[in-house]
Amino acid sequence: MKRSTLSPRSKGFGIIGLAIVALLLAAGGCTTSSSSSSSPASKESVGAHLTTDFLQADAYADVRLSGRTRDDSLDVIETTFTRVLQQESRRFPTGSTLKVKFTEIDLAGWIPPSRGNDVRVVSSAYPARLEFDYSLSVPKGGSTVEQSDHVKLTTFSDLTWGDGSRNQPLAIESKLLKDWLRGVAAKVR
Repeated sequence: MKRSTLSPRSKGFGIIGLAIVALLLAAGGCTTSSSSSSSPASKESVGAHLTTDFLQADAYADVRLSGRTRDDSLDVIETTFTRVLQQESRRFPTGSTLKVKFTEIDLAGWIPPSRGNDVRVVSSAYPARLEFDYSLSVPKGGSTVEQSDHVKLTTFSDLTWGDGSRNQPLAIESKLLKDWLRGVAAKVR
């Protein structure tokens, strides 16, 4: 199943989901995989054109956020991951293209069964795991540098927190994506 981000689902998207998308779009933090509305000479066009896909999302290992259904959780995850990747893809030169296709998501921690609540318990015994394929095309010195790979990110214990984001939903997974893409950007400069 191929799903494109920032597309409301027919069931359960709700007012909160629409409000999140509206806030992200108003802040300029997200663009969809269609096309950039800014001209090449505009400062807003700096960075890579991003496409994100979430393949076979119904088979992901663990995507349920506390207090949300699986479908609502997937909407939040897709929006958050796309926003993080879009922000970090600004590190690439204009004219770059980044395509990310998520194949597995296993959020950090776990939700213990039936205690009357669904609070996610995060510990090093249950690390975050993200798997995805990516391809990157970067114009460099009159030619184009191309790279692609299947990436498996997993961690919990080595994360450092200097930005106060530790208590934000998906903070661990967002940091994994940020650190990975910063490393990729450093290699192609």
